[in-house]
Amino acid sequence: RKPVFVKDIASDPLWTNYKALALPHGLRACWSVPIVDAQQNVLGTFAVYYRQPGVPGAQHVELVDLASHIASIAIGRQRAKAALQETESQLRQVQKLEGIGQLAGGVAHDFNNILTSLLMRTELVGMVEHLPEGAREGAHQMDVDVNRAPALPRPVLRFTPLPVKPPSFFSSKR
Repeated sequence: RKPVFVKDIASDPLWTNYKALALPHGLRACWSVPIVDAQQNVLGTFAVYYRQPGVPGAQHVELVDLASHIASIAIGRQRAKAALQETESQLRQVQKLEGIGQLAGGVAHDFNNILTSLLMRTELVGMVEHLPEGAREGAHQMDVDVNRAPALPRPVLRFTPLPVKPPSFFSSKR
């Protein structure tokens, strides 16, 4: 969290393991300032290398500090932009899932309407007095099937990630 000013890379103990990389390129001094965010978390460092050994003057220190501050603003903006894009992506995903939930609820509602119509018709057929036994048995089987049908959309309604209220037909006991 503090600036580091290396006067001579060739003799500084901080550079013992790295001077073989820097010296062949003519790098002799390094002035490094931490890049920190508003919460004082270190994001990285801003380093300036020089070909002559030496320490920075007040004007150089001010310029490096300013460059470090500008870098922290740029990094912060980039991170905020990435976070915003991630949030927007999550919002789009939630909207898609909400659409699936509404679709599932709509299909269940339409299915309920069809079943109600079939149930009423099977009950009417069952009320006919002189109905042949085969037709009566067929009407009874149709009534059994229609009463089993409400269970079919339940797995789809359970799958939907957002609350979808099933139509009243599905909650009634038959």
